[in-house]
Amino acid sequence: MPLSLTPLRIGPVEVRNRIAMPPMVRLAPHASPEVIAGEGSVTDHLVEHYARRARAGVGLIIVEATCVHPLGRVWRHGLNAYDDAHVPGLASIARAIAAEGALPGIQLVHGGPQADPALTGGVTLGPSPVAPSVGEPEPRELDLGQILDIQRAFIEAAVRAHEAGFRFIEIHGAHGYLLDSFVSPIRNHRTDAFGGSIENRMRMLMDIVMRIKDCVRDGAAVGARISVFTHTAEGFGESELRAMVRSLTEAHSDFVDLSVDRVLTHAFGTDRSMGQAARAATNVPVLVAGGLSSGRDCEQVIAEGHGDIACVGRAMLGDPDWAQGAIAELRG
Repeated sequence: MPLSLTPLRIGPVEVRNRIAMPPMVRLAPHASPEVIAGEGSVTDHLVEHYARRARAGVGLIIVEATCVHPLGRVWRHGLNAYDDAHVPGLASIARAIAAEGALPGIQLVHGGPQADPALTGGVTLGPSPVAPSVGEPEPRELDLGQILDIQRAFIEAAVRAHEAGFRFIEIHGAHGYLLDSFVSPIRNHRTDAFGGSIENRMRMLMDIVMRIKDCVRDGAAVGARISVFTHTAEGFGESELRAMVRSLTEAHSDFVDLSVDRVLTHAFGTDRSMGQAARAATNVPVLVAGGLSSGRDCEQVIAEGHGDIACVGRAMLGDPDWAQGAIAELRG
């Protein structure tokens, strides 16, 4: 049997195969208008959006970045988990995914400096008052009390997600959002326990992972998504990647989800990919996403050790039955 079609244990849960749908916000032209419609509410169209991809045979579906706090909203139509009223809608998605045999996962996010001011009353937040790019507003620097409030928001959102039936909970620590801004030496100028060394800059993410694990226990796999390719201009290389992965392992993360620009390419001037470098730094499963588009790509990821789970994004978003064809291809 192809390696990518074998099951895998991730902490307390198991997936039926090693092909996953990564978290993807629904954006045109990749999603139909009825799927994008709404103000963050769960619709029948959205439930079917995920159910159909689960029905096609993937092992894991990670529902799009779901906001943990009103001041962290990024997309008007994006999902939310900062209130108990959000649980029934989220539960309908989790049930639909599980009914089709896939493991229901969810990604939790706080937009931080990249939140949409139109959705947050003009307020954005960050580790330091550094704008995400030229022409954008400077975020308000978080004090220690606010940091603890945001950590609590992540934990409460994770508990709601677990109550809704999600068995894989991923904290978004990538792509410039709040937790990734703590990791960035350009955006994070703090001199307290959350700034300075890369280990300190990872502390916010680590604390959240550890505290969520204490709450959900063996009810769900808990881990984080990180991205290093977005920090190469800041001097990040293999040593920084390994430090980030080690920090998550020390926080007892059940997995590491590594977002890269291209999974199957060499990185850092070596003959290894980012995924291979990450897997050398941890004993927990590594998910990789970036540029995969075929069943053969997924098999290469597993066979060559680039990752333990291959995440296929745009191809699966564009074709809800993509996994069915890829699995048929692999079975020959």
